[in-house]
Amino acid sequence: MFDNFEKLSDGIYVLKNFLSEEECTGIVEELDSYEGWISEGFESTMSRTEPLKKLFFVRSRLNDLVSDNYYLGHNTSAVRMVSGQSWGCHADVDDFAEVIEQSNKYIEGQPYIEKELSVYGTVVYFNKFIGGEIYYPDHNITYSPNPGDLVIHKSDNTCIHGVKEVISEKRYSYSNHIYKLVRVPI
Repeated sequence: MFDNFEKLSDGIYVLKNFLSEEECTGIVEELDSYEGWISEGFESTMSRTEPLKKLFFVRSRLNDLVSDNYYLGHNTSAVRMVSGQSWGCHADVDDFAEVIEQSNKYIEGQPYIEKELSVYGTVVYFNKFIGGEIYYPDHNITYSPNPGDLVIHKSDNTCIHGVKEVISEKRYSYSNHIYKLVRVPI
């Protein structure tokens, strides 16, 4: 899955120019004119759009990179962070603690259902900004993305990460998860 990626550290990968400059410009123009931003997220650090048709091709291209036995989430919303906002350290898998606990109780041969578990987090960046770098404190890595860059990192606690304070007026990105199905007992 990571053949064309630069490996920053164990479980952290970057694909530069995943989107072209022209593609990013078109997305930024739409996001700049978007008026329906919904405030949400960890400590209200960001706002999100409703699903945007303009991002369908981004999701589709990202989906083409996903290996068998995994699948990409259905998100097609953009994320905006503005000057002064940051996002504290977290692991993407934190939202799946209950699924992990349940799957650890599964014994082969038991009746089960399948639930989705995030194995990788993905971020595509659309504009140039100051501040707002993604950082991985346990790896001593801070990455300053360029428009079109794709960052993929493991969702587990080996890739705890955050976003430094945004200094520019805005930071636009697209986030999603790569999932696998796990068995949990009924």
